Amino acid sequence: MTIRSETPVWAVIPAAGIGRRMQSETPKQYLQFQGKTILEHCLDRLLSNKAIGGAILVLDEEDQRWEALGYRAAKPLFTTTGGLERQHSVYNGLTTLQHRQGNDAIVVVHDAARPLVRDADLARVIEA
Repeated sequence: MTIRSETPVWAVIPAAGIGRRMQSETPKQYLQFQGKTILEHCLDRLLSNKAIGGAILVLDEEDQRWEALGYRAAKPLFTTTGGLERQHSVYNGLTTLQHRQGNDAIVVVHDAARPLVRDADLARVIEA
């Protein structure tokens, strides 16, 4: 299957974890690494990919750290709240994307605590 070049590609990024399993006061996505949070590294990586036109970031409803980061993206970046489990958060992200952009999009779902995704891997997923 060939993807139509005009089909927009968006990333849904679940980032609603609160660090329960890690037993940390700081959720994984907000841990610092080389001067930035893991979340900032993840967003930088995904939004710098030429194929990805924007992202939906799914946050915990009580998240107070995101706004404090002051992150600015060159591409559209919208936020929404997560759900009880990861699948609910992904659903909320997809629903938000549908309301903002309609039904015609290719979506990659990538966890906020995994910042080292390679462009080649994204390209294979998008093509598949």
